[in-house]
Amino acid sequence: MKNSPTLADAAIRESLRNHSRGVPSRIGQKIAAARKFVLDTEASRFLSDLSHASYVDGEAIALTAVEKTRQLARLPHAITWIEYDPRAFKARTVEAYSGKVNYITPERDTVTGNLMIRRDIEGPRIPPENIVPNIGWLMEQCGETFVVTILVGDGEGSVLTLPCAFAWTSDDSVPNLKKSTPKENPPDSYLATGIHGYDSPHVVIGTVPEMKWISPDTATKALTEWMSELRFIWALLAAVNDIPVGIKHVTPSKGYVARGRYRKFVEHSVISILIPKQRDPQVFAREIVAVSRRRAHMVRGHWRRNWRSPDGKIWVNEHQRGDASLGFVLHDYSVEHKQEPAP
Repeated sequence: MKNSPTLADAAIRESLRNHSRGVPSRIGQKIAAARKFVLDTEASRFLSDLSHASYVDGEAIALTAVEKTRQLARLPHAITWIEYDPRAFKARTVEAYSGKVNYITPERDTVTGNLMIRRDIEGPRIPPENIVPNIGWLMEQCGETFVVTILVGDGEGSVLTLPCAFAWTSDDSVPNLKKSTPKENPPDSYLATGIHGYDSPHVVIGTVPEMKWISPDTATKALTEWMSELRFIWALLAAVNDIPVGIKHVTPSKGYVARGRYRKFVEHSVISILIPKQRDPQVFAREIVAVSRRRAHMVRGHWRRNWRSPDGKIWVNEHQRGDASLGFVLHDYSVEHKQEPAP
């Protein structure tokens, strides 16, 4: 990001520009208020292992895996910002998973305009150097619903907020976000995770209100380009407390002038993955994911939609899932990690 040390800085800076359309003021304020984390290059590569290693054993196992991951995907803070290097992520994906997992290629019906999906197991065809260099997730907890807004940067200071927002719940409730995709499209859960056959009412694709100026065709194109991103988000959130990490807190001394006053670049934490020596990252990721999914966790009492009665609801009492002998995952947890001394 030209003259901005992080995508968060570039986004906040863009939101302060007069008549900015790429990053709405509300989004910039949310990013400024969020706890901010940056995955370094190796952590971004390992994110690919977390996101793919459990999905190479067939469709049935993939469906089970993604559902368990959803149930454990909660935010470490009420407003959380995480950015990573998608080129490093993609390079690892091509290196380790081409031909091993299903990739989905979106297509639009030329007559109806509806979105269709073609499955491809040969692997991604877009080389890493041809994708955007920066991606950030602005994640918020709204009651029982978690909402993520995705921002992309070109590395030169230009930032764009994607028009589609993903929402999910980790229990059996339904997100309180209005669905924006046409009924004729594949299920939102399929589009958001890229897992064939995954049809869950606990995932909804909505619209970022300030980005409605983007045309429907462009919005659809943006959605097709970022399919599967929610699975990557879940993969990190579900396993965050089981990953050995190092963290370096960064407090920038420099800044910039915007709207007539000097502003410092934001404080953030750079996260590194501490993979034991001689360990295969793919095997290591599978072990971490397996343990995290088996840990016991509480499901809070909640209302669930009664599918037999469109307007009815069923109360589900608080209960426990998982194996308590492997540890217990609290729903409201904090990210804890081994600290590294500042350089």
